[in-house]
Amino acid sequence: MIREIRERRGPERARHSKIVLSGIFGVAVRHDALDANPVRELSRSRKKKPQLAVELTDESVAGLREHLYASPDAHKHDLVDLVDALSGLGCRIGELLALDWTKVDAEAGTLRIEGTVIRVPGEGLIVQPHTKSKAGMRTIHPPGAGLVPASARWRAR
Repeated sequence: MIREIRERRGPERARHSKIVLSGIFGVAVRHDALDANPVRELSRSRKKKPQLAVELTDESVAGLREHLYASPDAHKHDLVDLVDALSGLGCRIGELLALDWTKVDAEAGTLRIEGTVIRVPGEGLIVQPHTKSKAGMRTIHPPGAGLVPASARWRAR
């Protein structure tokens, strides 16, 4: 029956049907109408095909930057600076958005990654004072002037 539902209605409907049937048979087992839940013996649904990872080459990054520099919308939404910083720092987007000038040590040429931006339902975006994992709390040596976008360099002084 599950196989037929998968073929006629799709994998999500089959998965949902399997969950409902398992619950029904689970009640029957708890009330001693059955010895075991037959749905638990079913094989797992076919797994989704893994998505291919996108690898950014030097050429594709250059093409992306060229496209963004030519786009008025990209400048309007600060995507040019965001992509430049992400490609230079190699951090998560939330970590980059959580940076402020207190985490920049211009003398030592370092940058402390110590937080991330998260969305809190009912509140909006906030800066969480720690990264996704303990290993994410780190100090990095970013490559030269790529750290500070051209539009913000005057503020760093």
